[in-house]
Amino acid sequence: MAGSSGRNLKWWELAKRQTGLSSDQKHPFQIQRESIPIVLVPGIMGSKLRKTSGKKSIFSPTGDIASWIFLGPSSRRRRLLGKQAFTPSYLEPKVEDGDKKGWSGLFTSAYAPFLEYIEASDFGKLAPIFSFPAYAAPYNWTASNKTSGEKLAARVDEVMSIEREAGLICDRAIILTHSMGGLVTRGALANNGLEGKSLGVIHTVMPTVGAPQSYVTVKKGGSFPISIYQGGSPKHTVPLIGNAPGPLELLPTNDFRTNDGDADWLKELKDDGKPGESFPKTDDVYSEIYLNRKNLERLLDPDLLGAGYKASSPRAPDPWDLYVENINVAKSYHAGVGMKKHATTALVYGKGTGHKTYDRVEFEVGTPNWFMRTFVGAPEERMEIEKPKGSGDGTVPEASAAVFEKDLAASDVLAVTNVEHQPALNNGGIRTFILTQIKMMAEAWRDERLSSS
Repeated sequence: MAGSSGRNLKWWELAKRQTGLSSDQKHPFQIQRESIPIVLVPGIMGSKLRKTSGKKSIFSPTGDIASWIFLGPSSRRRRLLGKQAFTPSYLEPKVEDGDKKGWSGLFTSAYAPFLEYIEASDFGKLAPIFSFPAYAAPYNWTASNKTSGEKLAARVDEVMSIEREAGLICDRAIILTHSMGGLVTRGALANNGLEGKSLGVIHTVMPTVGAPQSYVTVKKGGSFPISIYQGGSPKHTVPLIGNAPGPLELLPTNDFRTNDGDADWLKELKDDGKPGESFPKTDDVYSEIYLNRKNLERLLDPDLLGAGYKASSPRAPDPWDLYVENINVAKSYHAGVGMKKHATTALVYGKGTGHKTYDRVEFEVGTPNWFMRTFVGAPEERMEIEKPKGSGDGTVPEASAAVFEKDLAASDVLAVTNVEHQPALNNGGIRTFILTQIKMMAEAWRDERLSSS
C-alpha cells in the first residue's frame, strides 16, 4: 500500500457515504463524540453560600449547624443578608477551586448520590456517540429567581465550553431541577434563551405557582430541621425571608389553586368547624395579603422586619419600604415567567397524604396563651393554624407541582405516592424515570442530527 490517509468526522457524519478515498490505502477515521451534560439545579438552601467579597463561608448545610442554632433575629439576618438593603451580589455559591463540575457547591448528602447515579448509569446504544457528564449549577437562593436564571444560562454556556475544551461536541444540555431550581430554570427560559441551549427540562417537586408552606413559615416560624437556619418563630423568619426576594417567590401566586381548585387558600374555621372568611378575596394576593400591614391575614408583622438592619444614610428606605420592593420583585418575577416551560418538559411530583401538605392554610382565631404573647406577637398571636391535611410531598401541594401535567404526554409525567420533598431524587422510581427521560431526549437529538446530516 502506498501509505495511509485519514479523516476527522463528527459522529453523525459516519452515516454519510465517504468519497474520494483510494482503495490501496488504509484510511483511519477519528470520530468525534458528543457530550450532553446533565445540569442539576438544586432547591432552596441546596447551595452552599459565601460572601462574594472576602469569600467567607456563610451557609453550608449540615456543616455549620452549631454556628446557626443559637443566633437571634438580628444576628441571623446580618449573617445571611448583611446589615443593609438586599443586594443580590452580596453572596455567591461556595464552590471549591478547580471543581469544574460544581458538585462541591451543593448540599452534598442531598444531591451527590443522585449525580453519582447518573454518571454510573448504562446508556446502552447511546454510549458510543454520547457522554452524559453530571454537572451542578448552585446559586444564591436569597436572590430573585430571575437573577439566578440569568446566572444559570451563563453556567450552561460555561459547562458546554468545558466539554468542548475536552475535545467533545457540545451544543445542548439537559436541565434537571429540584424544587425551587425549577423556578430558576423557568426564569432562564423566559428571559435568557435557555431553551436554545437545552434539549429539555426535567422538573421534580417544583412549586410551579408557589406553596402555602412558605406563608406558614413566615407567619409562624420554620419547622425542624429548617428552623436551625430560618428560625423557629416569626421574630426570626420575618427579618430573614422578608428581606430576600428568592424565598418570597415561593409564596402562592395569583395563579395558585388548592388541590380542590379553590383560589382562596387561606381559610378561617369557626368554633363550630364551619368556614368563616377566606382569602384572597380578589385576584391580587400581593396587595391583599403580602402587603397588608394590619389585618389578621397579613403575611407578616412590619415591626419585625427591621431586626439587624442598619440604614446606610438618613435618607435610606425604612424596613417596610425595602420589603415592598422585595415583594414587587417577586410579583414581577411571577408575572414575567407566567406559565413558561420548555417545549420538551418532563414532570415529577408527589401525591398522597403520607406527607401531609398545606394546599390550603386553615386557621382559627383564638385567645393567645403565654407562649404566643411572648414569642409571636399580635395579631399573629390570635391565629391558630391547623396542621396540613392535603396531598403532596410535605412541602409542595399536588396541585402546584402538577400544573403542567395537562399539557404533557402521560409518558412524560410521574406522580409518586407518598414521596418526601427534600430526598425525592433518592427515590428509585424517580431515578428510573429521570434516566428514561434523559435517554428519550438524547435519542430525539440523535435522530435530528442524523436527519439533517
